Amino acid sequence: MEAARLIDFTFMRRHKYSANEVRSLAVFPFISEEQVDKLLTEKDDYYVAARVTDRDYDFWQFWQDHKEKLPTWFAVVLDIALVQPSSAFMERVFSTVHSCLDSSQNSCLSDRIMAAALIKYNRGRDRHSLKLRYDKEELAEEKEGEAEGEEEEGDGEEEEEEEEGPGGGGASAEAGVVDVDMSEGQ
Repeated sequence: MEAARLIDFTFMRRHKYSANEVRSLAVFPFISEEQVDKLLTEKDDYYVAARVTDRDYDFWQFWQDHKEKLPTWFAVVLDIALVQPSSAFMERVFSTVHSCLDSSQNSCLSDRIMAAALIKYNRGRDRHSLKLRYDKEELAEEKEGEAEGEEEEGDGEEEEEEEEGPGGGGASAEAGVVDVDMSEGQ
């Protein structure tokens, strides 16, 4: 908001900017320290131009008239004027998109937005849960190793039955498939 005030010539008419106020523009990534120094050298010319211009004069016309005399200020004005101080601009964009698309295109757009949000969310979760997943896999391998150790202690005949399964289907206990005979209960 302060930057918008600094490029408004009607405000400069009432209040001559201090060097610190002009240096505050350096917070923008597109304004270098070198540009700030040039702004400070052009500051007095900007003040004089603002004082002799009627306050009802058009903002853009003022900067067009003085772009040769105040080239650094003009370049900064072009950049700062594009910075939006509120979300109203984005609200207008979404409103325009809504009126330009039919219902099928609109649902496709919302599906894409939801998918992008889910991907972003899941990508963030995956980064944080890699270690947790690795720990769970290690724990499952340890349990599987303990279960195999207990099977080796048992009788050899029991191992053959477990490998073939009661129906002779050849399903193994390691694969996690269990054959169930439903005919006895009915």
